[in-house]
Amino acid sequence: MDLPLEPEIYHWIDTPTPLGALNYAGVFVTQEDWGLRHMRSLEFYSLALIVSGGGIYRDETGVEIEVGVGDCIFVEPGFSHQYGCQSGGDWREIYVCFSGAAFDRWVERARLNDRHVFHLGGVDLWLPRWKRITNSRPRNFSEAVITLSDIHLLINHIAVADRVDWSFEEQMEASKQHLQSLPPEEQPNWELLAKECGCSYETWRKAFVKQFEISPTRYRRTALMRQAGRIMTRYTLSNDELASQFGCSDGFHFSKLFKSVMGVTPQLYRKQVMTSVGNDLTN
Repeated sequence: MDLPLEPEIYHWIDTPTPLGALNYAGVFVTQEDWGLRHMRSLEFYSLALIVSGGGIYRDETGVEIEVGVGDCIFVEPGFSHQYGCQSGGDWREIYVCFSGAAFDRWVERARLNDRHVFHLGGVDLWLPRWKRITNSRPRNFSEAVITLSDIHLLINHIAVADRVDWSFEEQMEASKQHLQSLPPEEQPNWELLAKECGCSYETWRKAFVKQFEISPTRYRRTALMRQAGRIMTRYTLSNDELASQFGCSDGFHFSKLFKSVMGVTPQLYRKQVMTSVGNDLTN
């Protein structure tokens, strides 16, 4: 799963936005009963995905249930709770913490405060969503907004993830969202995506093309190159540096792939972006 074996805490910049504010993210690993010693409450919202091991979840409402791999624990500010493994057990989670009025309205509308454990299953499908957020490390207002948008989308999908009445079209939409959010360095598990939709890979691939009018591999390639384009607007990176991030053998290969998707070479794309920025500043 390519996660740290020791606990890590990532601190984000303190930049409030209309979508909320970022607080902390990280990975928590333990084999002790630390989380079960006493109730605690947080000053912000928290989403934690259990990626290995498992244990017990309890809260102020009297709920006590077993939780394990693929379960998501959601808690709101001021809500007393505890969770963790028994002494000698194993627990590893990846979490994100956030706050703001926009999330308050989200929770109220989706009635998320009526429930705090979501059985997502398929941790390999969900882990990239958390990793995309925790790895973002935004450094300014614009980057914070992008990361917060990802958190809002994640909440939206969690709110309906374990519904048993998902239509096949909704399952395919979830597949598309997974391909879009998967980090560049990770290869899609096509067979697993098909399995999550209850069909063979070939059936899934044909359904994807029918519903979205593009093949899964081309959609994934398009999402990657659009992400590369966004990176080029924020950082000064060479084609060779971008190639190493996006699975290309060298800068020439990256340039060729980028042009096939975006219609222009990376060099011309950078020039167009700089021209657009210059026009915005003079108007």
